[in-house]
Amino acid sequence: MRKLENENLNRDGFAMLKRWMENRNAGKTFADYFHECGYRTIGICDAGEIGRLLYEEIKNSDIVVRYFADRNAEGLRMIDKVPVVPLSRIPDMEEVDVLVISPIMDYDAVCSLLAEKDPAIRTLSLKEAVYEF
Repeated sequence: MRKLENENLNRDGFAMLKRWMENRNAGKTFADYFHECGYRTIGICDAGEIGRLLYEEIKNSDIVVRYFADRNAEGLRMIDKVPVVPLSRIPDMEEVDVLVISPIMDYDAVCSLLAEKDPAIRTLSLKEAVYEF
């Protein structure tokens, strides 16, 4: 059963990245999407490869990334002058319009954890965003 779950997650992850590239090839960017949604400041939940790819795509736009949040934030302090914090510190950080959660397999778990700490925080699944624009 676990192997099947992993295969499905790998397929979902591949499909999401494929769609992201299709969007970029069509001239659609996350900065444009965030503008359409009225998001000017964001947090990125994931200081790993996908979170950094999202950051690289928007860092030269007027969308402000206030922080990265990551379960494994120990040892990471900054990415390109943007603070990296543990998930537990999100409520202490400067407010953002939305927290973009890139780990697609952990979206529900991260949202549950955040709801306990700060029920008002607005979240967005990266996967959902990729398919909306």
